[in-house]
Amino acid sequence: MKCANCGAKIKVGCVYCSVCGHEAQIVPDYNVLEDDWLKSMLDADTEKTTQPRENAGQKGSPRQKKKKKNYAPLVAGIAVLCVLLGLTIFLAVREQRKNSFDYQYAQGLIAKKNKDYTKAISFLQRALELEEDNTEVMMELAGLYDLQESDDAKERMLLRVLKSEPQHEEAYEMLLELYDSQKKYAKIADYYEELKDTDLAKLFEDYLVSPPEFSKEEGVYHEEVEIKLSAQPGCTIYYAVNGVDPVASGRVYDEAIPLKEGKVEVRAVAKDERGIYSEVAVAEYEIEFKSPDVPYVFPSSGTYTDAQQITITIPDKCSVYYTWDGTAPDPSSAKYSAPLEMPEGNNVLSVIAYDERGLFSRVIRYNYIYQPEVEE
Repeated sequence: MKCANCGAKIKVGCVYCSVCGHEAQIVPDYNVLEDDWLKSMLDADTEKTTQPRENAGQKGSPRQKKKKKNYAPLVAGIAVLCVLLGLTIFLAVREQRKNSFDYQYAQGLIAKKNKDYTKAISFLQRALELEEDNTEVMMELAGLYDLQESDDAKERMLLRVLKSEPQHEEAYEMLLELYDSQKKYAKIADYYEELKDTDLAKLFEDYLVSPPEFSKEEGVYHEEVEIKLSAQPGCTIYYAVNGVDPVASGRVYDEAIPLKEGKVEVRAVAKDERGIYSEVAVAEYEIEFKSPDVPYVFPSSGTYTDAQQITITIPDKCSVYYTWDGTAPDPSSAKYSAPLEMPEGNNVLSVIAYDERGLFSRVIRYNYIYQPEVEE
């Protein structure tokens, strides 16, 4: 605030001017020049605001139209954000499904139903990656590999099932069907050996051949015998003796097998029309020929006064030889063919029997004392 008398500046709070002592009065803190300048500025502004109305309708006027705001960058930015948000959601859902066993398994079954087997395998393989021991998924995959005729992949998957679940009946059924189609009967036989004492042995009924049967029980025989072999219809029988493998080196059986003296082991196997071999049947025989019975001689040893005829009963399939000098008879000695006259005196009859194989009985001796009565 300024002094109205001298124009000096009065300090805030003073009632009198500190220069001239005149009583302080409120005076605007600007001069006339400043007031004129302000008025001119206001007039100029009023003129600018009224000018567009006066010039309305005149072409070429720079203020004819009001300039519109540009919203394109804002819209583009929002669009980009929406795209990014959608992509993020898509990737999140995709990742969630990729790691969801239920989703992968369900999609695999849907693709299988639609006969899109390649797609079904892809989904189920991912499901198996998420649950490595899930035999249900493994069996689905094995079935799909079968539809695609991928035998190696099918076999690997079935073996994986059996490794995880050794008693899986359906897996064994599919594996046996696969080996049958591939004529891998040796593998079927190997599995049968492992499982023949379990409930799963029933699965092999259609893939087994019964072993041959022998006409005679194994054991000891005292005469030559012939062994006959039989097998189920449509089979060929192979046999071998004394440890020879009938599968690798056997002879085709077409007539009875004669067994000679001694011990013999007979091995036989049957092979059906598919080429499946049975188990090897084994029987052991011992042919031990008995020596002939001693001949029966009549009459027995003793003293006789009347003339006697000596008869000898010849054992079956044998010849009888005898001597009177006490030596042991043999085929070079006298051969018995008719009753003998008892010689006078004290004599010893030695008798032996030989059979057609050259076996002989023990020697039997009879002492005859024949002293005829002398007539007086």
